Amino acid sequence: MNGDPGADLPDDDALLADLVTRYDELLADERTGELDLTPLDHDPALRDRWESAKRCLDLIHRVRDMPAVDDAPSPRGFEKSDAVLLTGISMPASLGRFEIIRLLGAGGVGLVYLARDPRLGRRVAVKIPRLETLASDDARGRFLREAEAAARLNHPHVVSVLETGQEGLLCYIAVEYCPGTTLAEWLRSRPGPVPARQAALLARQLSDAVQHAHGRGVLHRDIKPANVLLTQATSKANGAAEQELVPKLTDFGMAKLIAELGDDETRTGATIGTPAYMAPEQAAGRVREFDSRTDVYGLGAVLYEMLAGQPPFRGDSPVEILRRVLDDEAAPPRGLRGEIPRDLEAICLKCLAKRPAQRYQTAQQLVADLDRFLAGEPVLARPSTAIERFWKWSRRRPLAITALAIGACALVALMVVVSLYNARLSAEVVRADHEAEASRRLLYSANVQLAQDALRRDHVPQTRELLAACAPAPGQQDLREFSWHYLLARCDQQALTLLGHVGDVFSVAYSPDGAALASAGKDGTVRIWDAASGGARHVLRGHTTEATCVDFSPQGELLASGSEDDSVRLWNWRDGTPLRQIDASTDDVLCVVFSPDGQLLATSGREPVVRVWDAADGTLVKELELGKSADELATGQFVIRALRFAADGGRLVAASEFGQLFVWNTVDGSHRPGHWRESEQFFALAAARRPAIFAAGGRHEDIEIYSLDGDQFRLRNAITDAHMGWIQSLAFSPSDSMLASSGMDGAIRLWSPETWQIARTMVGHSGRVWSVAWSPDGARLASAGADGQVRVWDSHNAAKRQFPRGAVAYRGLADTGSGDGIISCDIEGNICHWAGATPTATHAGRLITDSIDDSELSADRRRLALTTCFGRIEVWWLDPLSPIWKYQSADNDGRGELAWSPDGSQLAGLKDQQTVVMLDAATGKPHQELPLGVTVWDLAFLPDGSLAIATAHGLCRWDHAASRALWRLAGAHHQLATSPDGKYVCSDDQTRVEVLDAATGTAQWRIVPEGEVKSLAISPDSRTLAIGVAAPSQIELWDLISGRQLISIPLPSRLILRKVFFARDGARLLADGYFDEERAGQILEWSVRPTSDAVSK
Repeated sequence: MNGDPGADLPDDDALLADLVTRYDELLADERTGELDLTPLDHDPALRDRWESAKRCLDLIHRVRDMPAVDDAPSPRGFEKSDAVLLTGISMPASLGRFEIIRLLGAGGVGLVYLARDPRLGRRVAVKIPRLETLASDDARGRFLREAEAAARLNHPHVVSVLETGQEGLLCYIAVEYCPGTTLAEWLRSRPGPVPARQAALLARQLSDAVQHAHGRGVLHRDIKPANVLLTQATSKANGAAEQELVPKLTDFGMAKLIAELGDDETRTGATIGTPAYMAPEQAAGRVREFDSRTDVYGLGAVLYEMLAGQPPFRGDSPVEILRRVLDDEAAPPRGLRGEIPRDLEAICLKCLAKRPAQRYQTAQQLVADLDRFLAGEPVLARPSTAIERFWKWSRRRPLAITALAIGACALVALMVVVSLYNARLSAEVVRADHEAEASRRLLYSANVQLAQDALRRDHVPQTRELLAACAPAPGQQDLREFSWHYLLARCDQQALTLLGHVGDVFSVAYSPDGAALASAGKDGTVRIWDAASGGARHVLRGHTTEATCVDFSPQGELLASGSEDDSVRLWNWRDGTPLRQIDASTDDVLCVVFSPDGQLLATSGREPVVRVWDAADGTLVKELELGKSADELATGQFVIRALRFAADGGRLVAASEFGQLFVWNTVDGSHRPGHWRESEQFFALAAARRPAIFAAGGRHEDIEIYSLDGDQFRLRNAITDAHMGWIQSLAFSPSDSMLASSGMDGAIRLWSPETWQIARTMVGHSGRVWSVAWSPDGARLASAGADGQVRVWDSHNAAKRQFPRGAVAYRGLADTGSGDGIISCDIEGNICHWAGATPTATHAGRLITDSIDDSELSADRRRLALTTCFGRIEVWWLDPLSPIWKYQSADNDGRGELAWSPDGSQLAGLKDQQTVVMLDAATGKPHQELPLGVTVWDLAFLPDGSLAIATAHGLCRWDHAASRALWRLAGAHHQLATSPDGKYVCSDDQTRVEVLDAATGTAQWRIVPEGEVKSLAISPDSRTLAIGVAAPSQIELWDLISGRQLISIPLPSRLILRKVFFARDGARLLADGYFDEERAGQILEWSVRPTSDAVSK
């Protein structure tokens, strides 16, 4: 349609020719609405001729833009009959908001139309699925789901999915319109293969796109040149150069859609993928093996065709190609094109390995190796050796190998091949094991973090499940370390569950010798249990209705029980003999309690009076009035729910449902003004061993701590929202180091009197917990619940001994190396030994009068090195306490750092703030000085005797024997910790911690704790890093090998942490600090007792 269409024609013909020419041009530019047809208005016949010509032009343009169905080979999975049928579909003028312009092409998925998006004024490509997809609701749903998965991708080398939709039975996908050609067409148009560097760059860009897709859970499964669009780089002025081509991967998920249709599995192309580019697992139909390595194979096949000018495998039919994919090795590209670099060939063939385990495991690894090639660096992929190629050949031709094996030489050669193969296989196994172990370690750290989160939410079953998942399989390394055992110790393992009562158990109490446990229940029985084994000793019957309360006399011979039958019964609990009955109330007995000397027994019930009885003969001693008027008493609000004697026995305190605390003098029975808590109802009361300290709780869900100053109650502390529901019971531990509470929510909580923060939550009862009681040694806690059970909890699992505050701050702390002993040194030079479940200090003596700045114990625990505030270094024998030598530094400012060598023969210290001095540990004589010119912050020896030195400007590892630095690092470094296995050095700049390779000084991990770093310590097994931080005040435990956080242990908020360290057995974590406003030192300890089968039990 070129030239002058109207020359030498009649007027009507010339007009029609002119209209046809102009309409043809407008069709090409998609501007048909601009044609002026006014000249046809006067001639209907001419208009009819025009309409006929217009329909022909429309058809010509439509057919011209389509692939030649009759002559061209069918695309994969799209037969000629499909094309004919699909092109015969009467397409609407629009789909959704998209205005259809023309057909772009047909392929394995269906049809692709060019369309216009009027909302954004841009062109898009609209894809319509195959006919069988349109005919099935499930297939249409899969089509759209695959498109939605691809829509999650946003990458410069992925064709973007813009929108999916459905109109009636017709579903569609709108994608980015990329004018240009496909990689397959571009390769066919080239006179030869692609230059190696350009091929590597294109493959690198495609691999990056595939890694992006894999990271979002999308596998392509059909990577081939026909699914790669090439566009020109918009940033270049001359768009003709090959290096300016930009590849874009398209048709994500489509191969999976075709496989899901699965209605004709014998048809060529119905297999997932395209035969020439299929991975062996695709060709074999092993769907479960499809993963990221399947796409890596496809990338390798594309790279191969760009380098060699042909696919890795060709054949006369798809079946022949599939056979070769499964059985044959791809010919090395250099055999087809010798100028291909060997490294690039190795990368390509590694992608095409038959076994997925021998390929790049991720597309990111392929990207990294291509980057190395493009940068001129050595690549990780290595070409197959002749022996490896021979081995692969032999696996495909067993008959030939059998023939060769007849000869002795062939047999020897085969043995050599097998040996070499096994060596490589062993290396692969070692590498795979290493990767699997790394994955296990990451999973372990994640499970431990989740376990602590679950424990903080009181989800104990979930915590135990997560901890159980960390157990190693037979033959695997046990990754469980301090953090795991710490969480297990807090998982509330009840030592015993005692069953026997029918209905609620209202009260529980321990005998003074801890040998027995008594419980009272709704079934009217009182039961005596063996406290160690949980076996039943006696069932005491006599009450005619619910037994509400029990208490042992302090002398241990009598047991008192109260009941709603208004009586109190006294028993010889050892043999179960009833001794006497006391008619103690006119309306139930709710509480019974012995005085500390065992001579008195106090009772209360649903009446406004407290009665005191002679415990020996059961006679009434006193009736204690509440000091209320008759009108007030008539309200019925003064039910006494709880009674407790003060520790000295001189006062009796009662808590009422009216929210009032009462106090009486037990000598003369006089009543003292009490304390009233507005709108409260007290149900629980506990008396501490410390004089005049009480805890009360009830309906308001708060726990209030009172001191009884004279006869006045003073509120000292309050724990708000202690339980979700009423508080039913309170009990101080024998050492007053813990307060136990229970309530309607079924939880038992332990509170630390140091901070009144929760220390532990125990969940096991299925309903309200009516009562809690401590064993005399504080090792166990018993609970009675509405579920009819008595549970005994091992409180030592909480693993935290309570140390009393020191008079001054500590400047040294170390474990003795045996048992649970600790040696401390305070700022005034006092040496103390600590031992016992309730730690007590044995004063070993005082060292000097100077204030101590720091101290360190030698590895043999026999010598103590210290620095004073006046810059003196001293070493002392500990047993007996005596000085060995003194060294006066040149700096009297006295901020000294100390470190013992592993063999104890040397002591590193500071001559002045910028000079390290090495001292003979036996004599104190200096034998080496190391002037650094900057302030030294910390010193630490490594197991080989080298010294790590942290300064204000750097960190170095110093070999003092050779007088040289093994490595140096720049930057400020403060604290130091070295691993006992010598592999790691850890240092911090107060905001982050670096885990360094001790051999080279290279950073393995950079850890950012939540607060300012105060101290570092590494566990004896070299697996756990403890970081003491401030604001928030806590100790964070990290996996030293993976660099992942495990747990965090909270500290008292006002504590200023000084040092944290592990005991030598690895079962204890210790710390010390002080409270700033008092300068009072505090020792903290968390201990675990590793039990590998504890979770399963």
